[in-house]
Amino acid sequence: MKLQSKKAIILPETMKIILAVMGIVILIILGVKLYGIFFVQDIEGQKAAANLDKISNLVADLKEGSSTIYLYESPKNWYLKNFSGPNRYLSSCGFSSKGCLCLCDSIDCDKSMKCKDFDIDVSVEDKITENIAVRTGQYSGSSTEIDYENTIQITKIENIKITKQNNEIKISLAIPEK
Repeated sequence: MKLQSKKAIILPETMKIILAVMGIVILIILGVKLYGIFFVQDIEGQKAAANLDKISNLVADLKEGSSTIYLYESPKNWYLKNFSGPNRYLSSCGFSSKGCLCLCDSIDCDKSMKCKDFDIDVSVEDKITENIAVRTGQYSGSSTEIDYENTIQITKIENIKITKQNNEIKISLAIPEK
């Protein structure tokens, strides 16, 4: 009789310990995910800002009519864009500068964006074309193309060519010579 009463006491205590351990594990997993959301994104943004600083330093050292190659390493899957004219309000660059170069983690630059002001015009000499499927209306099943002008998508380590010509900076992907 005493043996059965010990089991009756131990079983609820064991369940409490198991539930407490499961609760702690869930809290640890939640903490790791929150850390990834806030701090890893910030690290990518810091890398993007460092790249823009390096490009800015290269631009400052370029002589008229010359070019250089910059090895862009990270963050990957970001977009290099320039903003000018009426689209300038989309960036975080000041209106007193001539050129604005940004690195964005989405093609629309609607999430994380790091920008750099330049005292010289800057243009990205490339574009991305996306095919968008139409799913509704009379054109359902067809597709349309959207061009994102002045944009380079960086999916891996890329060589970026920076050229200074006619008081303007032109940036493009460097095509390796064969």
